[in-house]
Amino acid sequence: MPAFAEAIDSVDTTIHFSVMSTLNAPRKRGEGKRNTDTERLQILGLFSAPDFANTAPSNRRVAKQYGVSESAIRALRLKEAKIIERTNGKSKAQLDRTRRYAMAAFPELETQLHAWLMNMRRQKVSIPPNVVRHKAKSIANSFDPPLQFEASPGWLENYRRRSSVGITILHGEGGEVDKEDLELLAGLAVLSNIVATYPEHCVYNLDETGLF
Repeated sequence: MPAFAEAIDSVDTTIHFSVMSTLNAPRKRGEGKRNTDTERLQILGLFSAPDFANTAPSNRRVAKQYGVSESAIRALRLKEAKIIERTNGKSKAQLDRTRRYAMAAFPELETQLHAWLMNMRRQKVSIPPNVVRHKAKSIANSFDPPLQFEASPGWLENYRRRSSVGITILHGEGGEVDKEDLELLAGLAVLSNIVATYPEHCVYNLDETGLF
């Protein structure tokens, strides 16, 4: 019995040590709570609101209110301009959903791509994901020297999330195409070549044809 009791005490000590080690272990980067973009804008608003012009809230107070660390609040305030620019034009649903962004590795490329996409939207042209990736690669190759850029599906998904294009890419209903726009015509030629690789019975116009 004494040996059994000693064994139980040993197990209890091991469990207690393990639990305390876990509780006291330093939190790794990225493991804490992540605020949505809506919350980020609310936090920034707290520090710029007229009510706090003379008595701004402390980082500690705001961190406690939103369940994050003081360092996270400091980092957020340093990035205020970028956050305002990044969230401009996004819907409330997008702001409520977005918690984390993969930062753009090629911001100039994405700026040019965004301008092209907005032009396609104004022309009411539907642009499938493969064409967006092809255009991004074309822009990358136009730099001198060409950018070491892979227009992967993962990159496209991250681009959608951090841009105002949103989750769906340019689903438009018929419109008059500007036949003087050489860039637009080149994009349509790319789309036509992609479509031509599929049998006719596999090609659908989703604006006009119901599958069910």
